[in-house]
Amino acid sequence: MDLLREYKAEQDEERIKLGTKWQDYDRLFVKWDGRPMNNNTPYFWLKEFCEENNFRFCDIHSLRHFYASALINEGVDAATVSGALGHSTITTTTSIYCHVFNQAQARAGDAIASVLDFKKHDTDKGQPEAV
Repeated sequence: MDLLREYKAEQDEERIKLGTKWQDYDRLFVKWDGRPMNNNTPYFWLKEFCEENNFRFCDIHSLRHFYASALINEGVDAATVSGALGHSTITTTTSIYCHVFNQAQARAGDAIASVLDFKKHDTDKGQPEAV
């Protein structure tokens, strides 16, 4: 958020410098004169950045998917993930990321099954482990 505030402050300075040449569209990411930028511009910026820094390129949508998947895998609830992604309903999130929620739920089930498995045997002694 601090970086975005800094960017907005720089943009406000440019708006003042340009005076009447500035076109106000009430957007943060704009061309030099305030007009909306092309929707593909951030994609090309990211691609160029990755090439210059020898990073594997992942498009912006892939980063969004990674963000959602990481939240889900860390146990963040569907309502919070939905809000973070800006979805209008939780149903949108759960239908798009259904497989990720299912995988996380399966891991949770495996974890509790492991904890409750009283029949485990200590491989060194042939005796049941204490739980």
